[in-house]
Amino acid sequence: MPRIRGDGFRVESKQASVRAYDERRSGHGEGAGNHPVVVQDRRRKKPRQTGLSLAEVLVASLIAVIGIGALISAFLTGRFAAEGAKHWTEAMNVARARIEHLKSLPYRDLSSVPAVTTEGGLVLDQARNGNFVPCDRVTTLTQEDDGITIAVEVSWRERTAGAGSASRAWDLRTWVAHLGK
Repeated sequence: MPRIRGDGFRVESKQASVRAYDERRSGHGEGAGNHPVVVQDRRRKKPRQTGLSLAEVLVASLIAVIGIGALISAFLTGRFAAEGAKHWTEAMNVARARIEHLKSLPYRDLSSVPAVTTEGGLVLDQARNGNFVPCDRVTTLTQEDDGITIAVEVSWRERTAGAGSASRAWDLRTWVAHLGK
């Protein structure tokens, strides 16, 4: 097999067609030798390719679509996470408001409040136009020897990334001492 040098010439041993060429030129017969002969490579070099092939364009488009899809997914996930954090904060404020209201009552009035109170129809995320999140608040008062434990749970359904939703709940507890003893 011929070897191609960097300058466009190929090196061949004196075989087949090269031997015949050499014998015609040199005038020598059969025993002219087997030394290497350098001849110019007459093969044409391919013209430099310009532009992109269809396959390259399709692969680049596929990579771009996958990347853009990943970015959109990341933005949506971040948006739902931010809304979820906002709802957690609002649920904590709804629970805290109930506990502060109950703690502001005198102890004798507090002991007359029902043990379990359920309030439905409360709203998280009221600022949005028509896209509010309904929640329920359950207040439990537990009488103890030296005070009352107040537990408030706020529950709601949170939209998640995709088409689903998940139940969420925030539980806040405090204890009110009976100072009359």
